[in-house]
Amino acid sequence: MRISAVHQDGLPAKPARSANPARTATLATLATLALLALFLSAPAAYAQSESIVLETFEYPPIYQNSTKPGLACELVIAAFQASETAVQLSFVPVKRMISDVASGTVIAGIGGQILFEEPGIQNRVRYSAEVMYVVQTFMYDSRHFPGGLAYRSLEELAQYRIGVLNGSGIMRFLENSDRISLIPNSIHEGSAKQLYHDRIDLWAIVDLTGAMYMKQLYPLEHRFYRFTKPYNLGDVSVVFSAAADPEGLWQRRFEEGLAHIKQNGTYLHIMADYYGGMEHVPPEALVNDMRVGQNQSGNAADIH
Repeated sequence: MRISAVHQDGLPAKPARSANPARTATLATLATLALLALFLSAPAAYAQSESIVLETFEYPPIYQNSTKPGLACELVIAAFQASETAVQLSFVPVKRMISDVASGTVIAGIGGQILFEEPGIQNRVRYSAEVMYVVQTFMYDSRHFPGGLAYRSLEELAQYRIGVLNGSGIMRFLENSDRISLIPNSIHEGSAKQLYHDRIDLWAIVDLTGAMYMKQLYPLEHRFYRFTKPYNLGDVSVVFSAAADPEGLWQRRFEEGLAHIKQNGTYLHIMADYYGGMEHVPPEALVNDMRVGQNQSGNAADIH
């Protein structure tokens, strides 16, 4: 027995009209076109699905393969995120990063411009606006230099044994001075131990890096270690491959995001996090347009 649906008036319902296949297909096509138009008219939503792989190298706590990826890496990630771009970091040896960026294997790397000044490399890359500066200084044991250590030129340090990370940008910079004596080490920890055991007199190091290692290795004695005035400020830039980003689209996206995090306070918040408070951030570590109103730095050994 077949029972029809009953309306409220008690009369049998009219049979349902059968679907028109052509009309259904037309409606589906129109819906698809409408969604496509909405997608194309929302560039921010589109950008959120994009990501970029950046290469860098281990130099903690500036670049570090850890939960906290390091000061410079956090600034770069925040800048790309401000432009709705996710970042995946790949930590590789310095020489491989240089080669990969120059060849276009990756879009960009994070590091100092000095690393890409080799013949045949410089004309194959482009440098972003500087992200920050690493404060390159000499660490010493104040028990050996109770009056501190002042100098006017690197040549005045010729009598000292200076530890340095082998192959680093710092080593490349210091090699330009013929008179100083460099003692390379393959790892930062090795140089820190050499300084502690009086096998070197000075350690050429980035302020944050030196403070971190001495606190980790010698928590009861790290307070005795001090820094000289900076001998150089090393830039941290995002170095883009001319082959992989020929029109500079990724570079523009990054620089727009960098400007945004400078304006909204994210930039200084990240700097303060790594230096242990804004009062400990040396103005020299900031890019020029962020130095206005910042206090002059004290001894970098005060880093918390």
